[in-house]
Formats: sequence, structure tokens, C-alpha cells
Amino acid sequence: MKKAVLYSILALVMVLGLTLSMAVPVVAQGVTGDKEVDPDLKQDEYYVGDTIYYVMTVRNPEGNPDTITLINIWDELPDGSEHYFVQDGVNPPLILQPGGEQKYYISYTIRAVDLEYVDPPVGDPYYGVRNKFFAEYGEGLELDPLMVQELTEVLQRQVGGTASPVSSLALLAPWIILAGVIAGGAVFVWSRRAQSRA
Repeated sequence: MKKAVLYSILALVMVLGLTLSMAVPVVAQGVTGDKEVDPDLKQDEYYVGDTIYYVMTVRNPEGNPDTITLINIWDELPDGSEHYFVQDGVNPPLILQPGGEQKYYISYTIRAVDLEYVDPPVGDPYYGVRNKFFAEYGEGLELDPLMVQELTEVLQRQVGGTASPVSSLALLAPWIILAGVIAGGAVFVWSRRAQSRA
């Protein structure tokens, strides 16, 4: 009797295990990605008005035994707009074999309103623009997201030069010249009248 109960419990556990394994979608694991300023087009310094050229890469690592289908791949630009490379499995979907990778490219012209103040744990604060890259992959109903980002420092241009000190004499110079012209005119008129009386 005890053996029968034990065998029944084992059978029930096996059935439940098979049922759950079929109900839960198998999701391919291990997709990696990165985003950076394109090293071939990178500038030493960036200012408002400059264009940043980005390169994004998604990879299916060589050690991963599964082929991976990426359903959505998009970039979120610093102004909040989105550019889709693959959307809802069309354009077409990206299928990566183990060891495969795919690169995407996009550019963005920096605006002053895009700048965010960054106060890193190490180093001096700076202003920068943030660009995010997303990929969603998986099988079944659940999609695993991947997000990588690039934060690029943007320098502030100096407006104008340094002002040299202005002396009070320099401020009064036009008035002194005007007073001299009036005084000279008055002396001229007075001397002409004096000559005509004589």
C-alpha cells in the first residue's frame, strides 16, 4: 500500500513537471550588446551643433547553443525619439546563430536642450547626451529585453572674450571733447565780436 502511494506521488510529480515545462516558453539566454561612438568617426571633443555617429552591436555568444530571434531592435535618441531597425518581428526579424553578431548605425546632431548634468561618483561633473539602444528577443509570449547606452560628454563653448577694465577717463572722453568744441566755439565768437568793436 505504501509503495503504491509512493509510486502515485512520483507519477504525479512527473506529469506536473512535463506539463509545466511545456507551458513555460523556452527563452534563449545570453544575448549581449554594446553601444559606442563610432571609433572611425569619433571627435576629440563635442559641442552643441556637432553630430555624433553611433554604432550598436548585438551578439549571440559562441558558447550559447541556441539560435536567437530578435523581435524588436531600436534606438532611443537624446531627444526622446525612437528609431526602429526591427519592429514587431518585421523588417525582417534578426536571427542570430551562435557566435553571430549584427551592427547598426545612427547619427544625432546635439542640441542644447538634450544636455543633462552628470555628477559621476568619480571625477568632475559634466554635461552630456545619453543615447539608449534596445533589443527584445525570445521565444513564446515572453520577451527578454536588452538595453545598453552611451553617455557622451559635451563641452560648453565660451561666448565672447574677457572684458578689459574701463577707466572713468575713457567714459568721460566724449563729454570732454564736446565741452572743448563748445568752449572753442565760444572763444572764437567772443574774439570776433571783440575785433568788430575795436
